Amino acid sequence: MIIRRILAAVSALFLPLFFLGNGTAHAASGIAASECHTVADTPIYQGGNIVYSGGVVCDGQYAWDVEVKLLMKEGTKPYVEVANTSTSCFLSYSCYDTGYYPNRAGNQSWCTQVWVVNLRHATACETQNW
Repeated sequence: MIIRRILAAVSALFLPLFFLGNGTAHAASGIAASECHTVADTPIYQGGNIVYSGGVVCDGQYAWDVEVKLLMKEGTKPYVEVANTSTSCFLSYSCYDTGYYPNRAGNQSWCTQVWVVNLRHATACETQNW
């Protein structure tokens, strides 16, 4: 019984911090674009793999679920998602993730796309032929 009361008190103290950043309350749907933005890094070729990464950067501390996708295009076909990775961060100024995908034979174009709920997604595509 005492443990339940302690847990309830701790939850009551820390749960509001989930929605606070720099002293201002923010609901997830109310985050302003100037306070947080997504960042996609251009995919690179490294050691037989395509390395893709990205995340979110904020002016204050927030909690985020970040999904980073690797998109591939072959010839005239449209881009398709071939891999993804995700992470969650709590009360952070930034939240990043990196994934690796084996390179394929042939000539493909690669893009990194970052998705964060209630923020505009970011995309960065490679411009070189590896």
